[in-house]
Amino acid sequence: MAYSKCNVESVQLLIQNGAQVDAKNENGMTLLMMAALNGQVEIVRVLLEEGANVNLKNKDGQTAQDLTSTLDEAISNDINALLLKMKNWTVVGLKMNFSHKGYKAEKEIGSGSFGKVYVYKYQKPLFTFGNVAKKDIAVKVLNSSNTYHVDRELNAISRLKHHDHVLDFYYHKEIEEKTHIYMELCKGNLTDFLNKKTLTSKQKLLIMTQIADGMQFIHKHRIIHKDLKPDNVLIKSFDSEEIVTKITDFGLAYPMLEDEHTTSLSLSFGGSRPYLAPELVQTQLSGEQTHKKGYKVDVWSFGVVFYKVLKGDYPFKYPNDTMNFMAAEEIPKDFSEFNNKHFTALLVKIFDQDPKKRPTMENVYESLCKITFE
Repeated sequence: MAYSKCNVESVQLLIQNGAQVDAKNENGMTLLMMAALNGQVEIVRVLLEEGANVNLKNKDGQTAQDLTSTLDEAISNDINALLLKMKNWTVVGLKMNFSHKGYKAEKEIGSGSFGKVYVYKYQKPLFTFGNVAKKDIAVKVLNSSNTYHVDRELNAISRLKHHDHVLDFYYHKEIEEKTHIYMELCKGNLTDFLNKKTLTSKQKLLIMTQIADGMQFIHKHRIIHKDLKPDNVLIKSFDSEEIVTKITDFGLAYPMLEDEHTTSLSLSFGGSRPYLAPELVQTQLSGEQTHKKGYKVDVWSFGVVFYKVLKGDYPFKYPNDTMNFMAAEEIPKDFSEFNNKHFTALLVKIFDQDPKKRPTMENVYESLCKITFE
């Protein structure tokens, strides 16, 4: 079949140009099924990382895994290993003792290219809830036709439960062709917070330590966030004694399928430019559709957020100019303006051009926990 002549770049272009990753042809075959049938391991990997459903069946009732039975044993084993990993990435559902009944939209509190967020207020007694029932909540409303971002969000949040610094998600439901995600309500995002508050160095350190803690939790669950920035960090509470932050927005999240901590990140739905790691920018400029990247792209983004929290600005002269953004000479090497030598040492490591030399988020979190003020 014609598909057998496709390569990774062709498949990425199809998806970039709006092709539905799980669409079926007249024989009920998806792109993933055809790639599996033809023994195309790299295309299988890319399609899985784009969120392809491993459980779909063709007209003969066969899944992608069933179609590998006639392949060379080594190729079949490689494909089936990837399919097995992706089965653990399929949405498992947000299982909490939660009912959306009794809540009503009050006002819009945020919007973006993929949807809107509303405050939903509790309207009447509910007897199935427990303590969650009487709290106001936030509801993100996404257009269900945008399957790429809806699936990414649901796949990630169904695994990231009960961490102090990752937003709690309670439930999701399809209503009038829109996906409603019911989640914890916060006071606002870090961008607005930094514009309104003057923080001490200790408060800034606390915020970044919490974000690092949340990010190491996300990475331990084999997820790359890919869009870490102050807009996607929410403030749950703030007073003279306490600041609590929560990481949110997993619409660009990627599963980590590779054992060596690299994956084929698609740049057709890339994150925010000022926060992109240089290896992603270089790939974007070269015109490639994918490139082997890993968790360290999030570490770089964390460094940009850290610098912005400390200084109120980006660590680059032209954050919105891609050409200058990725130029090595625009990356600051002297952080002597910070009042703590440990900040300087950590940022130098984070902003290493070689992702292999950057610390992991676990390393970053441990380093932040050790920082003290003299």
